Amino acid sequence: MPEKTFWFMVEFAWTSGHWRYKTSSECPGTLSVKDIHGNRMIHRRYEVHKTQEMLSFFLAPDGNHKAQTAKMVQAANKWADAMQTGTISRSEVKTSLISTIWRTLIYPLLALNPSKADCEKIMAPILQYCLPAMRYCCNFPRDIVFCPAKYMGVNILHLYTLQEILRIKGIIYHTTHNTGTGSFYRISLELLLIELGMDTDLSLISYERFSALATPSLVKSTWQFQYEKNVRLQHDISLPVP
Repeated sequence: MPEKTFWFMVEFAWTSGHWRYKTSSECPGTLSVKDIHGNRMIHRRYEVHKTQEMLSFFLAPDGNHKAQTAKMVQAANKWADAMQTGTISRSEVKTSLISTIWRTLIYPLLALNPSKADCEKIMAPILQYCLPAMRYCCNFPRDIVFCPAKYMGVNILHLYTLQEILRIKGIIYHTTHNTGTGSFYRISLELLLIELGMDTDLSLISYERFSALATPSLVKSTWQFQYEKNVRLQHDISLPVP
């Protein structure tokens, strides 16, 4: 349906070795299609930084997720407000957390790249309700809140940690099975290694020293997580020396 269709033009401009996205005025163009009555309709075009809702969450070609983060914060606040109107047991609070709002927040994570600070902003209203309802102080040390139960923690999963674990599992699965998503992961990793000028395992490359050389991406975020958590993810990509 033409009225539900939109498109983006992704084109780059280079200045002194640095790139940026071109605006629609710099690369004009239109797309059109016939509707069910045979009338030709012009599709809406958006700038690459303009987020649009797709599959129930907001994305933009330039990778910004401000609108989706705001939507997730709104969902977290709505859930916490609804829970505060009733009274449930301590154990039921944890069950409700895992089975309802956490599922909502986890769904878009693999397509996004929120920072640790963004994730904590999303989790804040949930923890403000859950911790007192579970008989903990709302300022209870977060290291213990996110610690597994077998180490005497509260066992609430941190969204940032969960996001990166899911992404590592996704990279392993999709590249092993040569899916379309796996091809995108490999291409993104190859581009990252080209920018860095080395093809060794990312976990062996200092993120602190070399991250400024690489363009922000999902794979770069995974590299940061690997480096900080001392996780090693091997690859078989070999880049020939020019």
